[in-house]
Amino acid sequence: MPRPEPSTFRCAQRPSRGLGARGAGRGAWGSGVGTARDPVLASRQELQLRTPFLATRQRPSAIGRRGDPDESPRITIKDADLGESPESTTRLRTVGRHSSPGGRRRELSPDGRHLPFFGYGDVDDQDMKLTSIPPHLVPAFTLAEARDAAVDARDLRSRELERPFHGTRAVRKIDDWQRLQLLARALPVHTFACGPTAAVVHGIPVPSAVQRDAFGRPTIAVSYPRNRIRGRGVRGRSLRIAESELVIRRRIRVTSAARTWLDLSAELDLPAFVAATDFLIARRRRRCTRDELAAVHAASPRAPGAHNRRRALELCSENSESPRESELRCVLELAGLPRPECNVEIYDGARFVARVDIIYPAQKLIVEYYGDYHRDADQWSRDEMRRAELESLGYRVTVVTRRDFDDLQGLAARILRLLLAS
Repeated sequence: MPRPEPSTFRCAQRPSRGLGARGAGRGAWGSGVGTARDPVLASRQELQLRTPFLATRQRPSAIGRRGDPDESPRITIKDADLGESPESTTRLRTVGRHSSPGGRRRELSPDGRHLPFFGYGDVDDQDMKLTSIPPHLVPAFTLAEARDAAVDARDLRSRELERPFHGTRAVRKIDDWQRLQLLARALPVHTFACGPTAAVVHGIPVPSAVQRDAFGRPTIAVSYPRNRIRGRGVRGRSLRIAESELVIRRRIRVTSAARTWLDLSAELDLPAFVAATDFLIARRRRRCTRDELAAVHAASPRAPGAHNRRRALELCSENSESPRESELRCVLELAGLPRPECNVEIYDGARFVARVDIIYPAQKLIVEYYGDYHRDADQWSRDEMRRAELESLGYRVTVVTRRDFDDLQGLAARILRLLLAS
C-alpha cells in the first residue's frame, strides 16, 4: 500500500487551534484537509504518519470542565483499516490527558510501542481528572498541606478546584465555617480574627448583613507594628493588643469576648450594639460582666465607637434573652419612653401564667416580640391561649414583628399611645 503524502492528512473533525498550529496547519473548514507549511513539522508528520490514522479530540462540555470530574477531555487515536487482517481494523485507544510534548501517560499499542502523539496546545493540565488528592484533604486544604501530602502540582492547577483564598484549594463548595477555618490554616501564625469575624466565632449576635460580610470578607488583624494582611477577600487591620486578649475558639485564633465588644462598637449601630452587650452579660449564660466591659472601655476611652460603648453600658440589661428584645427595648428608650422591665414572670396567685418579653408594670402593658417560629400552628395556638390568660388578668398585650423595625418611629409612637391610653 503506498504511503500517504507526509504533508497532508485527513482529520475527522475541524482541527483545533493547537492542532492547526503545531501539526495540521489551517485547512479548509468543509474539506477537513490540512497542509503543514513548516518543513520541520512536515518531517515530524512523516515519522508519525507511517501508519494512516485519524486523530480526533473529544471536546469536554462546559459541565465536564467544572462539574463532573469524569468528563475530562481525552485524545483518541483511531487506526485506519489497512485491509491486512481483521485484527487491524478500526480500534480506539486512549492516549492521555496531557498536552506537553512527549505524550506523558501514553498507552501502548498491542505490539508494545507507544502510540504517536501530537502536542495539542489547547488540552492542558487544568482539564485532567484529579487523581492525587488524598481523602484527608477533602473538602478543602492549603497548598502547604498539599505539599506535605505529596499532591501532584498539576492537580493543584486544575480548574476543578476552587480557590477560596490565596494559597488554598477546595475540592467542592464549602460552607462559611469551613471557609473561615481554611483561611485560618492558610494565614501566618501571628494573625487573628477580630471585629465582626471574631463576633460570629464567639456567637455574638450581629445583623444579618454584618454576619454575611464577616464570613464573606473576614477581618484579619496583626499586632502593631506589623504590617496588616493584604489579600483578595480579606480585610486587614493592625491593632495594639496584648497577648492575653487573644483566645482560640472553634480552632480559630480570635480576640477575646471583651476585646471583640470593644472593636464591635465602631461597626454596629446602637440598638444592635446593645443587643451584643446584653448577650455578653446575660444572666442565663454570662460571658463577661458589665464591670469587665466598663474596664475595657476605660482602658481605651478614645478608641473608635466610644459613644456607642458609653450608651450601651447605660442601656444594657442582663435579663434580656434575645437580640430582638434588646433592640426593641433600646428603641423605646431612645424614643423617650420610660424604661420597661424584661422577661418578667406573671402569676395568678400561686399559678404561673406567663413569662413576658417586655412589660410596663404601672400601665399593665405587655409588649411581645413574635419571630418567625410563632407562625407555627401549634405555637400560634399556645400564644393565643397565653394572650387570653393575660387579658383575663387585666393586662393589655401588643405584638411586635420583624416588619415593625422598618419604621421605628411609628413603632415608638404606637407604644406611646398605648401607654397614654391606660
